[in-house]
Order: sequence, then structure tokens, then C-alpha cells
Amino acid sequence: MVTMTYGATMNHIYQSSDLAGSRRKEIVEAAQRGPTLLRTPSGEGVAMLPQAELEHLAAIRDHAVCFLMLESALRRPRDERRAADFGAWAFAVSLDEDQLQEFRDDTNDALMRACAGVNTMDSLIVQWRATAEFMADEDALAALDDAIDAFVDVARPDEVEGA
Repeated sequence: MVTMTYGATMNHIYQSSDLAGSRRKEIVEAAQRGPTLLRTPSGEGVAMLPQAELEHLAAIRDHAVCFLMLESALRRPRDERRAADFGAWAFAVSLDEDQLQEFRDDTNDALMRACAGVNTMDSLIVQWRATAEFMADEDALAALDDAIDAFVDVARPDEVEGA
């Protein structure tokens, strides 16, 4: 028995010769339900699975590669990091050190959830990309800093004289 993603198991291994006979419908139906193994004449195993599952696995692979690049970039001192070091997540170069650690933790958690079948990676990356774009905008940061400095205490309406 071979164990595949999501805990699915393959209880039967089909032979390539089964595709030519009456079992081909059974093989296709099995593959629609989940991972199905077909043994070629040379003895190599070929897995068949629903396209959505294949795309999910490919997305996890792509995000895992990006995560490894992030980890690698974070091992170097900040002044030695370039946007290219972050690969597809090059936007992360705009984040400060605390934000980078939070981004790393968030992506790690989301990657683990994706492996369990709950994929939130794409929405998480969109949110962090927006944060990084804001952090890269010096005018926006200056406006935010000025707005924070402009705060004043305001009296509650019931504390105002004559009210």
C-alpha cells in the first residue's frame, strides 16, 4: 500500500495493460477519486490524480521554494540582501526586520496549513505584498509619521464646559 497526499491510500496498483482492456473505466474512476498508481512495463510507477490536486501540490512546491529562498535571505545581514535574494517574494526586501520575521512566521504557518489541504498562501502573499508596497513608499510613510505626531488629546463632549 502506498500513502499519498491527504492521507489517501492506493490499495491497488494497476498495470499499463489494464488500460487496453475493460478495466480502463475502473482506472479512470479510481483516478478521479484520488491518487492512482499505474505500473509501466519497465516497472516504473506513474501516478494519476485529479487535476485540482496536482495544481494544489504544484502550488505548495512553488511556495515552499519561495519560503526556502526567504529563509536563505534572512540568514544574511540586512545590508547584504538584494531583492533578487527573495525570488518571487522580492517585495519582502521593503519590510523591516520585525516585519520580515512576522512574514516568515505567517508564511510558515500558511505553508503547513496548505500541506494539510487548507490553502491560504495566495491571500497571505497578496496582503504582505500590499504591506511591502506601503513600506517602500517614502511619501506614505512620512505622511503616516506626520499624522501620528499631529495627534492631540480631545476632551469628551460631556467634559467640555458649557455642554
